[in-house]
Amino acid sequence: MTTQFVVGAVGESDVELLTTTEKLHRQVHLGRAYFSAFNPIQDTPFEGLPAESPNRVLHLYQASFLLRDYGFSVEELPFDLNGNLPTKADPKAAWANLNLRDTPVEINRASRDELIRIPGIGPKTADAILRFRHVGN
Repeated sequence: MTTQFVVGAVGESDVELLTTTEKLHRQVHLGRAYFSAFNPIQDTPFEGLPAESPNRVLHLYQASFLLRDYGFSVEELPFDLNGNLPTKADPKAAWANLNLRDTPVEINRASRDELIRIPGIGPKTADAILRFRHVGN
């Protein structure tokens, strides 16, 4: 099952969109959420609204994958005071900046769940690291 959100036409926050996405993953086993940036169309009630940034859509996709594939919860994501994701950093990097800067992960001892939270390491790389540990012993 999939669903699609048009982002930016009605003033929704990222936390609202991702809370809905997380709920759909949990309750109806949503496979994937798609996000499209709003672009106004002439001669419609929304023609005077500004277009949404494609960068916002990218960060929503990234955050959605963190929820679905990386074990994050909405509460852990780095929202600003308005409930939106940072505009200058991807959500995983922003989370790591807040949570791992003073407590780095020891890559040779970290669990899979800890590894996949490190920017640049996804599920496949984490699994490869864990397999390599067993080969190296």
